[in-house]
Amino acid sequence: MHGVDLWIEYIVIQKEFRKRGIGLALLQKLKDYATSSSIDRIYAFINPDNEPSMRLHSKAGFNIEDWKIAVYETK
Repeated sequence: MHGVDLWIEYIVIQKEFRKRGIGLALLQKLKDYATSSSIDRIYAFINPDNEPSMRLHSKAGFNIEDWKIAVYETK
């Protein structure tokens, strides 16, 4: 049995602000919040054709189990 899960659907950075670490910083803040709030997992929906999103989530430590859902376990 597991505890509380958090689901996010989209992280969108306007095109002119991409490649500045904003998405990674947002995911880090979310991970910090989840850890301090006893949230066990963060799930993220990822479009299977969105390679930049998959790279971002992977870089943030998410385990991409398939091409649709990325998971980050805080414990």
